[in-house]
Amino acid sequence: MNGKESEIPVMEQIRQLIDRADQMEDIDFRLQLEELVRKGGHETLNLIIHTITVSSAGAKTRLNLIRIAGYILHAAFIPPLQKVIDFSPDLDLRIAAIVSIAKFNDRRAIDILEQSLAKINNPSIQELLISQISRIKRNSPLINLLPQFLRGSSDPESFPIIVKIFRRILTASDVKGFIPYLKNPDPRIEDGAFEILCSRGDGSVRFFVAEFFKRKLAALSPGTQPAAITSLLSALTEYAGRVPSVIGFTADELRACSRKAKSENMRNQVEKLLKMASASDRGSQNSKNGSSK
Repeated sequence: MNGKESEIPVMEQIRQLIDRADQMEDIDFRLQLEELVRKGGHETLNLIIHTITVSSAGAKTRLNLIRIAGYILHAAFIPPLQKVIDFSPDLDLRIAAIVSIAKFNDRRAIDILEQSLAKINNPSIQELLISQISRIKRNSPLINLLPQFLRGSSDPESFPIIVKIFRRILTASDVKGFIPYLKNPDPRIEDGAFEILCSRGDGSVRFFVAEFFKRKLAALSPGTQPAAITSLLSALTEYAGRVPSVIGFTADELRACSRKAKSENMRNQVEKLLKMASASDRGSQNSKNGSSK
């Protein structure tokens, strides 16, 4: 971006970008738009959100900003888009808002579109809502496979296959939806959710991973099969490879587990986790020492 462009207010740069949108590749438009919104920060984000729902802003401006929301896909855009779908008298704005919500392409989008479908009587809007809901369901492996995951122990042959698929395809954002399943009447569903979170989760799920691990260890009886414990340890090891700080939340339980371990394999797993914690602590300390010099 040159010096002259940097002097232009961000919202004016966004307007100019919108005017050039038809001459640009879609990916270039989106990347430049995301950069401008990032540069403008919360102030720009809040201004877009406010303008989307204010009729005095003008239909063309609002239409373009609604479409922008479908490119940026920030969660803060969802309430104003839903408001446009449900209450705007402008058909074009409602259609654009439906398309933008649908681009979120997740369970949240389906819930919003289904809620709107229950309230709207306009046949053309109903048809669009139905088609977008169907498209999301058709294109989302998570939405399609989740009912099979929730069968849990009632379908023991398919369940591990579903877990394996989720471990390969889900994003860190997707797996946050499995946090509620860490407390489920079916232990198989609980363990599957833990495995998925450990496989694909990031630091934002650390507390839930640690608490489940501690609760599960505390509930184990003396007669518990070693395989059940080693499975827990393996999942935690995988997660700790990306988020080593989780071990600090589980160190006491791991040491107790090491003392009670009935097999060499189990002791080795625990020791590996504790060594990862020590290495992480040394790295953090070295970083602090370096920054203080």
